[in-house]
Amino acid sequence: MLVKNWQTPKVIFQPELNQGIQKGINQLANAIRPTLGPFPRLVAIESSLRRDKFPELLDCGGLIARRMVQLTGRDEDTGAMLLRHMLWELYEKVGDGTATAAVIFQSIYNQSLKFIAAGGDAMLLRTLLEQGAKLIVDQLEDMKVFIHGKGQLTCLARTLCFDSELANILGEIFDSLGEYGYLDIRAGTRPELEWQSYRGFYWEGGLLSRSMIANPQQGSTRIKDAAILLSDLEIEEPGELISLLELVKDGGFRSLMILARKISERALYLLNSQPVREKLQILVVKTPGMTIDEQWAALQDLSILTGGRPLLQAAGDTLNS
Repeated sequence: MLVKNWQTPKVIFQPELNQGIQKGINQLANAIRPTLGPFPRLVAIESSLRRDKFPELLDCGGLIARRMVQLTGRDEDTGAMLLRHMLWELYEKVGDGTATAAVIFQSIYNQSLKFIAAGGDAMLLRTLLEQGAKLIVDQLEDMKVFIHGKGQLTCLARTLCFDSELANILGEIFDSLGEYGYLDIRAGTRPELEWQSYRGFYWEGGLLSRSMIANPQQGSTRIKDAAILLSDLEIEEPGELISLLELVKDGGFRSLMILARKISERALYLLNSQPVREKLQILVVKTPGMTIDEQWAALQDLSILTGGRPLLQAAGDTLNS
């Protein structure tokens, strides 16, 4: 069995420890540095498992850091993972600025080691860095400028992509979407750039029964003027749905969309039965959101869009209430 050096337990002393961590930080920061600009550059990431595949070309510091799994040396790996964690957290919260953060982190760490090696107080350095960071954040807050309108959004996009045609389209898109709109980027079949917008609510997820798919080739179903049940209920018994189906039928609807946190196979069997399908086209989807708070927020948005009121488990609502 081959045992790597970093897997062998041993005690590390200074300055070897700091030098190892510094080496790992510098390796990752230097890999990200080319993407900083001012001109756009790409970094090629090659998989250590699939050498037959073409390298992945990335221009985002957060994604480059995410692709780094492990360095050969244990101390170097510790330094790289320290920077990697910071960059990925920044990428998830902000989405930009990772290359700048990596270069600043590298510079501060390297200069701090020189300060400590010259006899400086590490705790004093920490206090000064915290005070300096607060001062910088306050200054940046005062310099903040809010961007409004297609023109300013286009100018911002141009500074990021250096492509006038793409910048104009991005300005139109984000001016139309607003702050909370959803953007889905897909590969096109035409040489020119194009975009489409839809009003409504979008979330990742599919139908809970494949038999409800009207167009198997496209894997999609379209319904019009449907009755919609907004809920986070867990529907177990088929009998719970009887009153709902009667209400929809009496209302003159020909289609029904059900949002539920969970629905049993027995309940789905009733909805897919031939007598029900002859009278109603029914779609069942999972309530959007991974957590209860996310589901409540999504149901609140949907209730505003549809003008309805959601049925909530926490409020004691049921299909028979």
